[in-house]
Amino acid sequence: MVTGFINWNIDPEIIKLFGVISLRYYGLLFVTGLFLGYYIVKRIYIKENLPIENLEKLAVDFLKRAQAKADSLENTANWRKDAEYPGGQSEMLKFISKKLSSSALNINDIKTKLYVEIDIDSTGNVTNTVIRRGINESFDKSVISIIN
Repeated sequence: MVTGFINWNIDPEIIKLFGVISLRYYGLLFVTGLFLGYYIVKRIYIKENLPIENLEKLAVDFLKRAQAKADSLENTANWRKDAEYPGGQSEMLKFISKKLSSSALNINDIKTKLYVEIDIDSTGNVTNTVIRRGINESFDKSVISIIN
């Protein structure tokens, strides 16, 4: 079966070294950017006849500050928290089931799955609700109105 959308869920891990250290694409790009930036600034220093020792001191200071900032962000609350329904997924499913059972639709006669795609914005609101595989038009509209 061919679907009409792309599931863009890329694993950020490129390779796992020794079963412990994981190399992620964004970390690799960050380090590449640091080296490229150092190379460009070094060429500027050479062209302007500035002492390279100053650049090395500047680079070491920059790396220390970047590491300190990264460490402080890692300990910040909600730094790596995905958006979720208050109470978690189980509470969301209870809410939807309750709303569906209280609607005029008879959900006991349905023997198939309904596939719904939603986006959750940074404030936790549901946007772009799309029925990927529906049951019937009236049921699908009812589900969309409940989710939104």
